[in-house]
Amino acid sequence: GDYSSEKDETNEFIRIETAIGSMVKKYNDMNSYLESHEKNLRNVFLYNFLKNGIKNLNHVFDELSRFDIAFPHKNFVVVIAEAKNDYNLFGKDGYVLDDLERQILINLILSNILTELLDEENIVVPVNIDNRTVLIINTDSTEEKMDLLIRGAALKLDETVKKEFSLDVVCSVSELKTGISNLPTCYSEAEKTIEAIQMASDEKKIVFYTEFIEEIENMAFYPIKEQQLINSIKLGDRSLCKKAIKEMLGFGNDSISSVGRIKYRNYEIAMIMIRLLEEYNLEDAQKNAIYDMVEEIEKSKSLTQSTQILVKMSDELCSYSCESETLSSEGIAAKAKNIVHENYNNPNLSVPFIGKQLFLAPNYLSRVFKEQTGENLLAYIQRVRINMAKNFLKNSNHTIEQISAETGFSNSDSFRRVFKKIEGITPGDYKKLN
Repeated sequence: GDYSSEKDETNEFIRIETAIGSMVKKYNDMNSYLESHEKNLRNVFLYNFLKNGIKNLNHVFDELSRFDIAFPHKNFVVVIAEAKNDYNLFGKDGYVLDDLERQILINLILSNILTELLDEENIVVPVNIDNRTVLIINTDSTEEKMDLLIRGAALKLDETVKKEFSLDVVCSVSELKTGISNLPTCYSEAEKTIEAIQMASDEKKIVFYTEFIEEIENMAFYPIKEQQLINSIKLGDRSLCKKAIKEMLGFGNDSISSVGRIKYRNYEIAMIMIRLLEEYNLEDAQKNAIYDMVEEIEKSKSLTQSTQILVKMSDELCSYSCESETLSSEGIAAKAKNIVHENYNNPNLSVPFIGKQLFLAPNYLSRVFKEQTGENLLAYIQRVRINMAKNFLKNSNHTIEQISAETGFSNSDSFRRVFKKIEGITPGDYKKLN
């Protein structure tokens, strides 16, 4: 009865309907935003959990509950899947995706297909880490049964995405472990394995961590070879570097037969040399040139090419060694002396101790020190300690036992013996004379 006409009533109904429609749209938009935000938070939590491990197990369970994730089974395994040629997505004539759009779509494709193939009797939780599709699988199955299931799923995945999207996919698989606290270890195993697949030129679709470990054990080289390479670089000796690299690559060694294995070892040797950059006072451009060589090794198409880059990298570092005063023989002797004076009261002070500080082999360090100072390094250590002991004997009331401890000797008998050897009299007699 408040409306004067049917027209006014109709207009009011339309206004109310429009307002309700607007509210519903805002409600739906807010829900969509919250769902998206929740998905991002869930991914961040799983990322931190797998990458950084468990600091508070109760907190982990609280967060899992918050995101409606339940792990009712006792065993866990992690699978990582990655597309190798993602720029083929949609073909040349299709819609051009930017990198983020492409990665979101690829992650969606891989996680959906793998989840469908693996979640019949298992709990499968997908997460995106470092632009890779990561699946957490919670299961009661045995390792043998899971290996068969995952191998079949990986091959089916590769077949499907190659046919439908022109993509090639590789997968890595961790060992099956019991207990949620072992999940970060599972992820670490799968991550190391996927990175090894990338370095290798072998056309493998799936690699299990156990297989990867067997190969790496065959590739292991002794620390002495690593030290020989470091010493050769510090000496600036290019021929010795090349020889050390060839020995570390195991040319002629039947146990290092796979091109993928040798390429992976190339990368390991490169990392050894990268650690030396901390000792050089280099411009950013010079450091970046070395880092670029590491990337070239990763992208190289043949063993010969990657090895040539590695030798070139050692040549470049040798040139820096020749230019650097801090790495000259005189610099090594001066650094060794500084370490002795700073650590004379440390019972662990020794030639190997100093060598470790300078990244030099003990024998090489002793030889260089003797050449530059005319004195044996061990004798120099003892002389510095005895000089400090003489100062204590003249200017303090400390006992012989206290002085021997304060100058780094393991016991007072050793102190007395060395003191008499150098000074010709006992510490007690020296104190009386002074």
